Formats: sequence, C-alpha cells, structure tokens
Amino acid sequence: QDQEIKLVKVPDVNGLTVDEAEKLLKDLGFGYVVQDDSEKEEVKEEEESSEIVDTEKNDDDKEKIQTNSDSKTIHEQTPQAGVELESGTVIKLKIK
Repeated sequence: QDQEIKLVKVPDVNGLTVDEAEKLLKDLGFGYVVQDDSEKEEVKEEEESSEIVDTEKNDDDKEKIQTNSDSKTIHEQTPQAGVELESGTVIKLKIK
C-alpha cells in the first residue's frame, strides 16, 4: 500500500530561475505556482526587504539587472525544501 502514495522530498529551488525550478519540480512530479513579489515588495516591504535581502542580493544584482523578467530568480518557496510530500503536490514559488 505504501507504493500507492509516493512521497518525494521537496528540492531547494531558491536562487534558481523559474525555468530551472520548473524542470526540477516537474521531473520529481510536483506542480508549481509562481507569484511575482516585485510589485508588492515596493509597496509593502520596501524597507524590510532591502535590509534582509541585501547581503544575498549583492552578488546577483548585476546578473538580474541584465536579464529579462522570464529569468527572475526564486526567493521563497512553500513548502520549504526537505519536506516529504506526495508526488503531484503544488509548490508555491515567489520571485522578484
């Protein structure tokens, strides 16, 4: 009976582009939903985000500026990496 429900460990897709995350999640049997936080960040979390994310963003900023919106990177995922879930579960990804 254990074979009917296949548990798969959620991969860490933080820092990947949407295309990279999509391939990884699909290969493991997960679905995904992408939410773009860039507009909300400016309105609601501008001060918090700049302080918290600043250390991470320094190296990536140059790359992000040169790329288009299709290759924005993922900065948050729900559920977190390492959790074991049924194959087919939808993972929520947030990009900026």
